[in-house]
Amino acid sequence: MRKKVVRIIAVLMVLLSCIGIAFSQSENKSIYYLLGMMCGVVAGIAFVALIMWIVRKMGGKIEWNCNKENAYDERQLMARGEAYKYAFFTILLSVIIASVLDEVLGFSLLMSFAGMGFIICLSIAVFATICIVKDAYMSLYENVKGIVITFAIIGISNVGIGIVNLGGTALIENGVLAKESYNIIVGVMFIYLLLVFIARVNYSNRHMEEDEE
Repeated sequence: MRKKVVRIIAVLMVLLSCIGIAFSQSENKSIYYLLGMMCGVVAGIAFVALIMWIVRKMGGKIEWNCNKENAYDERQLMARGEAYKYAFFTILLSVIIASVLDEVLGFSLLMSFAGMGFIICLSIAVFATICIVKDAYMSLYENVKGIVITFAIIGISNVGIGIVNLGGTALIENGVLAKESYNIIVGVMFIYLLLVFIARVNYSNRHMEEDEE
């Protein structure tokens, strides 16, 4: 019961924060713009709920908060700690490199909303890849089907949304990544992680079959 209350409060705080940001940046924007921002947040929450429903209906199990006790064994926790370390250094070095390239060479490709999103996705990909390779990504409360379905839905839907958002717009505008490319970046990351995860599962299954023989 307490966890449900905390989650509801967290969702309300996110909604209020988004509304506050929208109002603070809406000097010349109409009420329809603000309503659009609010509807976008609600649609995002509804999309997550839809994914959870689809995963359950298809027999998959996925743990969204990953805070349950004993979800990972000691070996997995050590591997995840190492993955967090490499992810942190990835985002740190990426920001430094992007800043230096911008200041010294005038190369501003990543100095935009989508550019920063690319750096974040890169660090997430590093973390998840290490966890998957070291068999430390899937918790005891999840199964292969749940992760595969989730990654596939998020990846494909984001690529589709990104293509629609781009329309005839170029991926790079005025030397930086266009904000409309953000969904494509997220989608490609999830599709990449899906392929890595499937490869790891197949590798584990082959070794189990060889050991049984």
